[in-house]
Amino acid sequence: MKAIETVDRQAVTEWFVRNRRRSREIFDLVRRNVDDAGFTNRLSAGVVVTGGVAELPGVADLAADVFGTGVRV
Repeated sequence: MKAIETVDRQAVTEWFVRNRRRSREIFDLVRRNVDDAGFTNRLSAGVVVTGGVAELPGVADLAADVFGTGVRV
């Protein structure tokens, strides 16, 4: 098994593109948790996507679509 540091970024990007539907489901789950916690009205300043997922192409657009607000990566 490869260490996380040695994972091919191109392979991860291709996985994200192929699995965009699943990625959207994950963002939907996060949105649902934000809604359930009562913080939806506090998203007016936007959402920040961090970590490795922030480097994937199209992730900001996907998050903006799900959260309905601005997104920074």
